[in-house]
Amino acid sequence: MAIYSRTGVTRALVVAMALGVPFAASACGRAPELAHTGSSASAPVIRVAGASARIPDSASSTAVSASCHPGEQLIGGGFSASDIFEFDALITASYPSDPHTWTAVAGHSAEFALTVEAYCLVAHPDLGVTIIHSSAGQPACPTREAALGSGFAEQPPTLGPNVTVTTYVLCATRLRDASVTVQTEYNPHSSSHSYAPGSVTLTCPPGRIAIGGDAGAGGNWLLASSSAGPPYSGWVMAFGGDSDQSPSATCASIN
Repeated sequence: MAIYSRTGVTRALVVAMALGVPFAASACGRAPELAHTGSSASAPVIRVAGASARIPDSASSTAVSASCHPGEQLIGGGFSASDIFEFDALITASYPSDPHTWTAVAGHSAEFALTVEAYCLVAHPDLGVTIIHSSAGQPACPTREAALGSGFAEQPPTLGPNVTVTTYVLCATRLRDASVTVQTEYNPHSSSHSYAPGSVTLTCPPGRIAIGGDAGAGGNWLLASSSAGPPYSGWVMAFGGDSDQSPSATCASIN
């Protein structure tokens, strides 16, 4: 995940954004888990493990995690912020915190709701998924290994000149078909529609599933980065502000 910056917020009115899979969750905890399959019998079976929490405006740092069941393989993850005041929702991390868990971290901002998703491959031969990370730029999977989901984590989890961004990628040692990247250019132009965020969906080529997204360099206020849902051919990203963005999606072939 590339390093991105964020700009300040001009407050005008409260807007709500609902992206990704909705969850009915309690104020602090786990959400129901959803199981989806692809559009054909040969498509991989993916279970979406979800968790949601309400982020108070007094919180300095709040982590929300979703985990795969034993025997399932974590192949990616994502998050979405909703019920946002304009685009004032600060996400400082979205990354694989262990081999089975995807975690997102919210920093200090206005109150909002945060949903985290882990994408779990069910009843499938072992892909040999490993996690690699780097604090010196985007890490790349070794030769002949396919990239799956990717993420980022800021340390410390706050804005400022001394923030270090660690980027993550899940690599499949037993997938020999290299992943491809789909990229577009996008500007949410929030100031032209009541400072609301905007979203864009990136679509993979036929036969591939969208399993990760990159905010691109020079972005600001990344508010969602998650699967568009079955048949998993698209990846949704949402931003606030008026900066040009270069969002991209990782498209993998899993069969």
